[in-house]
Amino acid sequence: MAFCTKCGKQNLENAKFCTSCGAALTVLTTTPMPPQINSPFKNRIPWIIIGIIAFAGLSIGGYFAFFNKNSNKEIIQPKIGDNQTFPGTYPFASQRHLNDEDVKNLSQYTLRIMRNEIYARHGYIFQNTEMKNYFSTQAWYSPLYNDVNSMLSEIEKSNIEFIKRYEKYVGEYGNDFYR
Repeated sequence: MAFCTKCGKQNLENAKFCTSCGAALTVLTTTPMPPQINSPFKNRIPWIIIGIIAFAGLSIGGYFAFFNKNSNKEIIQPKIGDNQTFPGTYPFASQRHLNDEDVKNLSQYTLRIMRNEIYARHGYIFQNTEMKNYFSTQAWYSPLYNDVNSMLSEIEKSNIEFIKRYEKYVGEYGNDFYR
């Protein structure tokens, strides 16, 4: 008896083709050959293993990136001259010394916003309801600290005092004082 090398079917010894699959029986053998199995995963197994390893690696990396944040990160405050843009309506109040032209004809309320914007840029948590309400509508504002005085630059400290003086005069004399 001859067995097909492709499907393992037993054939007659003088058969030239397998009676089951039709494959040519070029080599006749008397011992049965196991049929060749065409598994759909045969050539994909290495890729499946690589995929599982990649997924596990990305999952572990994502976990550490998302959940392992250091809460003691150093706060880096922008320094004047670093060519950084400051958020808000009056960014120049944190970038350079203010002059009379910057504040003349501004209302007391606008001056107050300008002054408090300096604090807001550093994440000051406002206790005053009016300022808290105003800055909570600003997309860039992030309340973080009860005291930001140590974070203020010398220019900002100077400008805060400068604006306070103008606020006082506008409160006493009105906007006509500047014209």
